[in-house]
Order: sequence, then structure tokens, then C-alpha cells
Amino acid sequence: FLLALLAGQRAAATPLRRLLRKAERFAAGQYQERAEVDGAAEIRALTHTFNGMADSIEADIARREKLQGQMDMVREAAENASQQLLDIANTVPGVVFQLSRGNDGRMAFPFLSGGLEFLTGVPLTAAQDDPAGLFQHIHPEDFIGLLAEIEKAYKARSQWRMSFRLTNPVTGSQLWIDAQAQPLPADGATITWNGYLQDETAERETAGRLRTAESELSAALKRTAGQFNSVMANAPTPIWGKDRDGRYLFVNPAFKKMFGIDTAAEMVGKTELWLEHQRPALPPPAAQIVTDMGVQLDALGLQLQGLDQNHP
Repeated sequence: FLLALLAGQRAAATPLRRLLRKAERFAAGQYQERAEVDGAAEIRALTHTFNGMADSIEADIARREKLQGQMDMVREAAENASQQLLDIANTVPGVVFQLSRGNDGRMAFPFLSGGLEFLTGVPLTAAQDDPAGLFQHIHPEDFIGLLAEIEKAYKARSQWRMSFRLTNPVTGSQLWIDAQAQPLPADGATITWNGYLQDETAERETAGRLRTAESELSAALKRTAGQFNSVMANAPTPIWGKDRDGRYLFVNPAFKKMFGIDTAAEMVGKTELWLEHQRPALPPPAAQIVTDMGVQLDALGLQLQGLDQNHP
């Protein structure tokens, strides 16, 4: 009887030992392991419970691995997109930047593109470590205005734009920089702007040369007008000018004197017809000149009739 009892115990313990070995392998990472349903009813129930738990755990692990793979793909795509944006930012002319300002007034550059040193002569790391590395090279008067503009934009959560002078620390040359920025959604009390710096020195120099040229031209025209008026006023012979419609543009005092016209009379806009009507009051020499002018105009009219109207 005793031997039979021991044999029965061993037979009952064998499925349990197999189940324990499967559990140990599963715990070691062999998630495909499943126990054979065998033995007494209690052991079979325990085996079913283990296998069900193993199925759930394996399915959960598979979901996690799939999710991790998707996350890795998203992360890789984001890193590629970020690198592409960085490459673009580093190749465009000018400087792409991010500037942040907290409620304590402190500012920082979370991002600066690689064109900073080429544009301003300021090393990229110097400005990233401390904005003063860039700000110290801005003209003091313009820097005060820039701070005021940023302060106003911070309070209004708005964009800002300003041109300022900056001295290149390498070459010593002074540049005009156009800076403009758009705000991102506020992060608490901190505002961050995406912006762009570009060199407008050449444009300003060109505009300055144009203003100088305009000023010189205006002065030259005034001198020429003064000289012309002086010649007109002092010339002893009649001088006049007309437009294409035969209206007088100007006459000098000698012209009015020759035709006996009141010196205060305005001749601009008048024609030969008006002068013809004055014939009875003109002195004989002036009347003869008017007659000669009429004859010449009649002859000119006949010549003009024979011209091709389409000819330039």
C-alpha cells in the first residue's frame, strides 16, 4: 500500500514539476512557453491559469514592442525633419533664431543658425552661452531701442521688428541688421519668438547715395534756374518759349518791352492769337513782327499738313 501511495504522489508531482519548469523559463524571458495540461484536476486548473496569464503577458509584450517600434519610427522621422530644418536654416542667407524672455527680464537664444558668425562676426557659441555675447556689439543707442521693442512685444505677446547698427568684432566694420520675430504660444510667463536677422547695410548705403544724389540734383537745378532767370531778366533781346500747342511758357522783359506789353501782364498760357488781338495797340515795329510771325506760322502749317501723322 505504501509503495502504491508513493507512486501516486510521484505521478501527481510530475505535472506540477513540469509546470514549475515552464514558469521558470517564462520568467526568464521565454514568453512562448506553455505548460501541458496534465495531472490532477487542481493541477490542470492551475496549468490553465498559468497558460492564460502567459497568453496575456505575451500579447501585452507584443503590443509594447509594436508601440515601441512605432515610437522609434516617429522619433527617427522627427530627428530627420529637425536635421533637415537645421540644414536649411544653416544655408539660407542671414540668421534664423529663437529668442526667449522670462518675466524676470532675462533673455536666451534657444536656437541660432550657423550663419551668425558669417553675418556678424560673433561666434555661435558665444551668443548661445550668453546673449550678451551678441548684444554687446550693438550700437548703445540702438540697443536701448531694441530692448524697449522686445519689452513692448513681451507685454503684448506680439511680433516685433527693428533695424540696428552692429559692429563686426572681427573686421571692425559697422553693419545695419534688420531683425524681425513672431511669437510662439506663451509657455507660462516665458515668451519665445521665432525670428530672422538679415544684413541691410547695402540697401541703406544705396538709399543714402540716392538721397545725396537727389539733394545735389535739386541744388544744381536751383542754381540753373537762378542763372536762367538772371539771363532772362538781363538779356537785351526778346526771349520766349512755347509748348507744342503754341502757348507761351515764358517770356523775358525785353519781349514785353518790344511788343509794348505791360511788364505786369502774364503771358504764360497765351498764344499768338492773343498777341494778334493786341496788334492795334502795338507800336509799328512790333506790329510788323507779329505780321511776320503770322506768315511764318501759316507756312509752317502748310508744311505740317504734308507730314505723315504716323511717322514718329
